[in-house]
Amino acid sequence: FAVGRERSSVDAGAAVWQARVARAEQQRAEAVATFITSLLQDANIDRGQGSPASVADMLRRASARLEALPPGAARAELRIVLGDALLAQGDAADIDEVAARAVDEALAVGDPPLVLRARILRAQALFYRGDPASMLAELDHVDALLVDQPDDRFAQEQAVLWRL
Repeated sequence: FAVGRERSSVDAGAAVWQARVARAEQQRAEAVATFITSLLQDANIDRGQGSPASVADMLRRASARLEALPPGAARAELRIVLGDALLAQGDAADIDEVAARAVDEALAVGDPPLVLRARILRAQALFYRGDPASMLAELDHVDALLVDQPDDRFAQEQAVLWRL
């Protein structure tokens, strides 16, 4: 009878933990959606002010607006998305700072997939900056993270690494 009660406690504990994780993911998704919506609304407002805002202008504004968000997984995720967009635009000037801050914020959150993505972004930024020694040091961190992962859930990230 006591074993059944202990198992029920473990099951209840697992359910509470899963509910917390689900709630945190929901809050993160809501913060990201709200942020992106606000950026798109700003783009619509800019259309009436003469020339339309360029993608680069919108990304710079997005970077500045991230500071208004509370630290956490959502802000780290948005920094990574912003960094990827800056890379796609070829904006080597702004990518370095965004990537470095993405790593710092992802490390503070402690979420391995987020840390991995941020470190890959940082390695790409260092590549574009022309700093191969620092890029290789960053890739050492990436390698250590990948070794610690038992499955292949990071196949997309590994494909990005092959391009460096």
